[in-house]
Amino acid sequence: MANLNPSNDAAHKAKREVSKEKAREVKRQIEHCISANERITLLGIAKRAGVSRAFIYNSQELRELIESHKVQANAKVVAHGLSSKRVQQKIKGLQNKLEAVIAKSKNQALEIVRLQKENDILKQHIEKITADNVIPISRS
Repeated sequence: MANLNPSNDAAHKAKREVSKEKAREVKRQIEHCISANERITLLGIAKRAGVSRAFIYNSQELRELIESHKVQANAKVVAHGLSSKRVQQKIKGLQNKLEAVIAKSKNQALEIVRLQKENDILKQHIEKITADNVIPISRS
């Protein structure tokens, strides 16, 4: 049964062309993320391509394409990120901070030992002074 309204056919054809162009843009954005070692997520690709999440969810081809590239690309991002200069610099900075905290902790431990010794000496002095100042009470 043929559609009797030719303008309706033209509208459907135009809508299909727009959808095809959106799908091509989604695919371009997936390829861009892969080549740039960026994370691939459905939401991220939808935003980059300027389409709704529903557009991708409603297309089994696009959903499967994203899922098939997602694991592989995301693994590359993690591997690349671990060896990047920026991460190495951050690790070095954290190591330096850790070493500073360890050094401070050692100094504080030494100070505690010194104060404990000083405290013991002061206690001995107090005991001596107290013993010297005791007045014997005679019982007559």
